[in-house]
Amino acid sequence: MKYSIPIILLFILSPLFNCSSIVMMNNKVGYRKVHAAIIVDPTYTVNQYWRQNLEMIVDKVNEVYGSWFDIVFIVDTMYEYDMSKNPDFYTMHEIHALIKNVPKGSADIVIHFSKEKNMFRYDFAGIASSEFGYVQIKQMNWTDAREPFQMAYYTLLHELAHLFGAMHVYPVKNTSFVMEPRLSYYVLDYQGKGVTIIDPEFHPGNTAIIRALALRPFQDTNWSERKWPVIAEAYRSVCETYNGGGMDAEGLDNFYNQTFYQQEPYLYLSTWASLCGRDSLAIAYIDSFVSYAAAIKTTCASTRAGGRTREMCGALRRYGDIWFEIQEIFSHYNKAEVLVRAGKLAESDAEMNQFITMAKKQNYTLLDTGKLEAFYSWLREKARNKKILLETPADSSSIPVDN
Repeated sequence: MKYSIPIILLFILSPLFNCSSIVMMNNKVGYRKVHAAIIVDPTYTVNQYWRQNLEMIVDKVNEVYGSWFDIVFIVDTMYEYDMSKNPDFYTMHEIHALIKNVPKGSADIVIHFSKEKNMFRYDFAGIASSEFGYVQIKQMNWTDAREPFQMAYYTLLHELAHLFGAMHVYPVKNTSFVMEPRLSYYVLDYQGKGVTIIDPEFHPGNTAIIRALALRPFQDTNWSERKWPVIAEAYRSVCETYNGGGMDAEGLDNFYNQTFYQQEPYLYLSTWASLCGRDSLAIAYIDSFVSYAAAIKTTCASTRAGGRTREMCGALRRYGDIWFEIQEIFSHYNKAEVLVRAGKLAESDAEMNQFITMAKKQNYTLLDTGKLEAFYSWLREKARNKKILLETPADSSSIPVDN
C-alpha cells in the first residue's frame, strides 16, 4: 500500500488501552479466529506505549473485521526482533527474509511493525504475502519518540485484507475504499487541528472475496481441492460484475477507470489454484495475466480514440514497453514459485533460469534478481526436503510382519 499524501495524521491513539472489545470479540460464537504473532523492530519500541498502542490497533481492526466479515484477530505473542542483524535482511527482500526467519509457531499469521525508513527500502507503508500469511507495516511520519502510532491502523486494515484475497480498487464517485493502492483524501476527515479516519468501506466485490476466503487455511497442508470452487466463483462474479469491457478503445478506458485493477485477479487466482493443487490452472492464470497486458499494448498501438483514452495510450507509449517487459519477465518467476510448490523442481528451475536470463539481459535493477534468487533457493530446498521425506521408505523394523 502506497501513500501519495506527504504528511498525514491518520489515527491518534491514546496511550491508555481498553481491551474490553477484544475480549468480547474473542468470545463471539461463529467468528473466524485468526491467531497472530506480532513482532516489532527495535526502532518501534522507542515509544514507551508501543505495546498498548499496538493492542489498541488490533482492537480497532477487530471492530471492523468483526462487523464486516465475522473475522477476529487474536494476538498470541508480541515481542521485539531486530531483523537487521540477520544476514538474509541484506540478501533477500525484507518480506522474504521475514518469512524465512520468523516462524509462525502456533499462530496463523505474522505481523511485523517497523519505524519509517528502517525496514523498508522502498516507498511502501505496508506489504502482505497472501500465500504465506505475513504482513509488514511501516510506521509513517514519526517526528520523535513522544508521537504515537498514527498510520498503522489504516495500513493494517488494508494489508490484512490482502491475506484474504482482496484486490486493489479505484475510488468511485468520491467514495474511498480500504483497498485503494494509495491513500485518498476522502479517507480523512479534517476537524480543526485533528484528523480522524472516516469509517472504513470495503467495495462489494472485495466483500464477496473476503467472505469466500474467510476460512482459508494458513498452512500449506490444510488446503484442499474442495476449497477451490467457492474461491473461483467469488472472483468470477466480481470480475463479471464490476470490470466489463473488451479490449477495444472502450475496454481500454475501463482498464484505467474500472473499479478493480483488471490484471490482479489472475495473480490471486494463480496463488489460490496452486495452493488447492491445481498447478496447470495456476500456470494458465499467469499466462492470462501476461496476455491481458499484451492486449492492452496492441489496443494502444492501433486505437485512434480521443480524449482520456488517447491520453492513457500516450502514457503507455512512453513507459509501456518497460512495463510490459517487466510483467512478462516476472511471469517466469511466478511460474517458478507455482512449480516449486508442486515439487516439480526441474520445471521450476527452467522457469527461474528464464527469469534470470531475461532480467539480466534487460538490466532492470528494479527486479532485484539476486534477492529473488536467494528466496527461490530457500523455497526449492524446502520443496526438495519435503520430496525426499515423502519418497523415503519407512523403516522396515517398524513395519509389522505377519507370522
